[in-house]
Amino acid sequence: MESVLVPQQSFSNLKVLDVSKCANLKYLFTAPMASGLMKLERLTVSQCPVLEVLAHSENGEAGVIKFLELKFLSLKNLPVLVGLCNTVNVIELPELVELELEGLPHFSSIYPENTCATSSMSSNKSAIQPFFNKEVLIPKLEILRITKMDKLPRDYRGVW
Repeated sequence: MESVLVPQQSFSNLKVLDVSKCANLKYLFTAPMASGLMKLERLTVSQCPVLEVLAHSENGEAGVIKFLELKFLSLKNLPVLVGLCNTVNVIELPELVELELEGLPHFSSIYPENTCATSSMSSNKSAIQPFFNKEVLIPKLEILRITKMDKLPRDYRGVW
């Protein structure tokens, strides 16, 4: 099956995106396309067995990814997910209020305790990584649900 190139502006009015059971999907967006989703309010991704990152940055380009209107993000049963983006980009989620994380086995923490953990998420897929790096901005988060993340220390699981 051939890949189809879709103009970046094609999804600029998209408000809700649900992605589920996509067996061959390695990433959902390119980094420029992710930043072009100016009106996206809800994003749900589940049961995609080879999904590595939500946004793939080609040629290692650094930059800022902004989901300006995203209020709800749910990531469930993504066994090889290693992060939001494959490079150390600044990711801004200024309106995110609710975040659900379930069945993400590559993470032993939610936020890094030291700067070493902010290295490229895809550089060492076998290493346990924090879900967020220090460049993720989420000022309005009110609800955080974490389930079936067995590699989180008991301290984490008891708090959430």
